[in-house]
Amino acid sequence: IKPTATCTMEHDPPQSDVFKQGSLLKWTNYMQGFRERWFVLAKGVLSYYRTREEMEQSCRGTLVLRDARIVTEIGNNFVIYTGSKTDPQNFHLRAHSEIERQDWVTALELAKHQSQRTKATPSVTHLLPETEALLQRGNLSMLDDSASDDEWSEDEHVTGTSATNSLAQRLSQVQSAHETLVGCSACLQHGTGLASDPALLAAQAAELQHSAGALLAASNEYMAEMTAFQKRWQRLLRLNDNKRKQLEETLESLAKDKLQLQRSATRASRRGRSFPAQEGEISDDEFFDPDDDDASGSAGPDDDADFCDALEQQASNEARAAATIASAGAVLPVENVSRRSVIPPRPQSSVSLWGIMKNCIGKDLSKIPMPVNFNEPLCFTQRLTEDLEYSEVLDAAAELATSQERMVFVAAFTVSSFASLVNRTGKPFNPLLGETFELDRRAERGYRAIVEQVSHHPPICCLHAESDKWIFWQEFSMLSKFRGAYLEVVPTGITHLIFKESGDHYTWTKVPTYIHNIIVGKLWVEQAGDMEIKNHTTGDTCQLKYAAYSYFSSAAQRQVTGKVKDCAGKAHFDIQGTWDNTIGYVPAGAKAPVQTAWAKGPPLAHADKMYGFSRMAITLNEQTATEHGCAPTDSRFRPDKNQMEVAEWDKANQTKHLLEEAQRRRRKAMEAAQQVWRPVWFALQDDPVVPGRRVHVYKVCEGREVGLWQTHERQMRAVLRGRGVF
Repeated sequence: IKPTATCTMEHDPPQSDVFKQGSLLKWTNYMQGFRERWFVLAKGVLSYYRTREEMEQSCRGTLVLRDARIVTEIGNNFVIYTGSKTDPQNFHLRAHSEIERQDWVTALELAKHQSQRTKATPSVTHLLPETEALLQRGNLSMLDDSASDDEWSEDEHVTGTSATNSLAQRLSQVQSAHETLVGCSACLQHGTGLASDPALLAAQAAELQHSAGALLAASNEYMAEMTAFQKRWQRLLRLNDNKRKQLEETLESLAKDKLQLQRSATRASRRGRSFPAQEGEISDDEFFDPDDDDASGSAGPDDDADFCDALEQQASNEARAAATIASAGAVLPVENVSRRSVIPPRPQSSVSLWGIMKNCIGKDLSKIPMPVNFNEPLCFTQRLTEDLEYSEVLDAAAELATSQERMVFVAAFTVSSFASLVNRTGKPFNPLLGETFELDRRAERGYRAIVEQVSHHPPICCLHAESDKWIFWQEFSMLSKFRGAYLEVVPTGITHLIFKESGDHYTWTKVPTYIHNIIVGKLWVEQAGDMEIKNHTTGDTCQLKYAAYSYFSSAAQRQVTGKVKDCAGKAHFDIQGTWDNTIGYVPAGAKAPVQTAWAKGPPLAHADKMYGFSRMAITLNEQTATEHGCAPTDSRFRPDKNQMEVAEWDKANQTKHLLEEAQRRRRKAMEAAQQVWRPVWFALQDDPVVPGRRVHVYKVCEGREVGLWQTHERQMRAVLRGRGVF
């Protein structure tokens, strides 16, 4: 309940001093609400009584207007704030009509300004100099905020709340001056309350002039406050940025201390073991720059890719490779085989990712040497074939009648390639130069594919896949940077797709991938950006937008939207869904049920303990009868990856080190002999749809499609027999 203001007037004012009087509703308390009271305005003081007859007695409360602030509110309400620190009083009032409220506000503003002039300079001729002084003070306030960062202490920081309140107060002054100006203008135009009194007319004209000056001055002061707070906020941002950098340095120091303690503890418990790359025993010195050719004896990078005879010392691997070649038949078997759904669970690792990557901010990811602790037991040649996990979407697209419908399913297929990555944060092994991978899914899916690492600077991996209905190939390359808080992977290669019956030729480039919480927290992956799919045969296009994660957005996360348009730009279908679950479509602009173009399959049981692998990914290392006859350069036979899969991480680190040392020696030998590496299964040719671009395309033996894979197998036995790999 608001306290009742005490009356400071011993007697009611004489009628000659009364400027305005009348009935208003005044807020009393929450029980009674607004109650009608009689108000009298005289000599810059507003008094109120319970009734008009009570004026002969003492008033119930007064409010001095000289420092008051008058604010209008919704409806016919207005509030008078005293502005006094010693005796703060507020009158919450309500007029009976909008016109009555405006009359009262105008009268109160006039009385307020008269009271201020009486206290300061009563002459009307001093109004304009007073306005000029206000303007000068407003301009000076903009220049008065030039203190240096060193002089800006934390005690002087203005919080967002105080800044907002100050600006709101300035804006209220502008609004109040504007309302006074409007009221004075109305009085002069309509002669309200003027009668035939020239003195009152002169006073109101003077108030109009004063209100105009006050409005201009208040506006300038408001802008001055805005400028001042902008400068202060800029200083605050600089200070916060400095604090953030200090915090990062502290985190780095703590990470170093933790690694030193781990290394000391491990050495104390494992004396006599010479190989440095043990779990929990990784230091900065144990991972050298991959471009340093003199760093022999250190664990090398798996991006120094050269598919070489890395494990000549291991006779068992050589015997296996020879047996594989000898057992190769003319045609790979296509029997439907039973494939596995379980691999050994991932061991718990105590190696700090930040301890390894903290000095690699801004570098290319492929040039960051890392132990197998942060890998998954697959090579990138294998992961690239996971784009075909939902190849049935392409089979369905090939059967559709119109090119726009086919475009919808092609778009859904491009999205499906990201579905298995949502819970996978492990880094695939970087392929060695010349490493291959064959995938025969003719029995289950009707296609087969071959992948080869054709270059290592820059790293380029090529895939070619065929079925009875389509041909799919891509030259995959990427730019990867570690940004400190997250990892950014930007694909740069182009993917091609051709439907054999219609002849439609599609191309697209994948959207960037971001891996967050590198320093602290749980790693998570997102795809964000724009993708254009183009049908070079018909001119149809599809624009897909992968929405980035937003803490403030209420929309579904991992959302994908897009439109399919024909060559004339007319929209035919709207695409919607999420890249980790399903993609649907509806006719453009129609309110129809969403039809499904692709849906993610059910996950494996306990997939989170098996590197987050999908049903396809978990079979890519498997060696069944279908895989007999694969080249010895096949990723399935890479020993460090296979040792990691069975949880022998110490051996995997040692083998990885030996592989990279051997391929480094091979690279030096090729450079000394001035030899140039040439891929076995792919050749550099002009891109069929992008003028001026050279891409690696799968070799066609003398222009014949028939017998292509048989030729490939004969070449495999003849050419690769002497390229002992593992």
